[in-house]
Amino acid sequence: MFFLKLTEISLIFLAGFFTLSTAIPKSIIILEILFSNSGWKELNDLHKVSWKGRIYTLSESIEPNNNINFTGGRIRGAALILGCTFARDLKKLFLMINYYQFYCFQSYGNTNIYNCTVELLKIIKKISLLATIMKESLMALDALHPKAWSDYSTYTFYYHLSLLQRVPKKFVSEPPLINDSLTCLNILNFIIDDFESMEKDINNDIKHCHYVCDNLNSIKEEFNDYVKTNLNYADSSKLLNYVKEKFDNEINNIVLKKHHNLGFFYNPQINMIDLLVPDELKTNSKKKSSKLSLRNEAMKNNKKSSAEIADLLDLLDL
Repeated sequence: MFFLKLTEISLIFLAGFFTLSTAIPKSIIILEILFSNSGWKELNDLHKVSWKGRIYTLSESIEPNNNINFTGGRIRGAALILGCTFARDLKKLFLMINYYQFYCFQSYGNTNIYNCTVELLKIIKKISLLATIMKESLMALDALHPKAWSDYSTYTFYYHLSLLQRVPKKFVSEPPLINDSLTCLNILNFIIDDFESMEKDINNDIKHCHYVCDNLNSIKEEFNDYVKTNLNYADSSKLLNYVKEKFDNEINNIVLKKHHNLGFFYNPQINMIDLLVPDELKTNSKKKSSKLSLRNEAMKNNKKSSAEIADLLDLLDL
């Protein structure tokens, strides 16, 4: 696999770099390695982040700086910027779900509405897995900070990602039957209500995010234009396939650009997303906080099943 080969080569090089740079604090070396990944410079959808009276920009976080006094700010800024980017990605996916639900309701007949509902549940499962990737990536980055976030009230986006991780379990506990269109319709309505609530929560989370373009009109226009120019409005199956293809492409794009290209990877030793830096740099790389970080707590209570791990790895394997 390309990513694996690149990872092995990179770690060999970086291990040598670490050996020659023992005079530089480990926390700084980790940041320089992490931010040397090409994807960071491509996070260009934000002007800045305003957080607790301070302004953070991407350039201030990722540009090399050997001053140890700026390390905490660089880490916090990068985590906040990445969180804003993730939140916008989720809003795009939620919009696609809205379109998919709408076309589901246009599907007449028990078989059609059943197939549409089952496919939508598969889509939501992918969003749940993506929420795990996002949350654990942010935690891995924030854990470098001397005062890592220690509870959900400090950074509420963590909490709402946790809710999103649990969404499929609500709907798959009683899967619909092929001849039970009423249950399918109820599931679709529950999904609408649930995702509308989550979107409101995320809108509150991103009040500190200053985006270059703060609307999703281009996506709406693209879908509407496709319907007008290519399809009969009654042909919902083709519309559903189109939305599903766009959704899958967007998921793959997020995983590539905001996971692999940012220097994150799945660490089987802890069964969580981790930073792609040599292990010797992670050890004692930051001062011990007096509070338990959310990541340490998550590692302690990590209970992913073998099936969940397999699904996660499948999503990460482009």
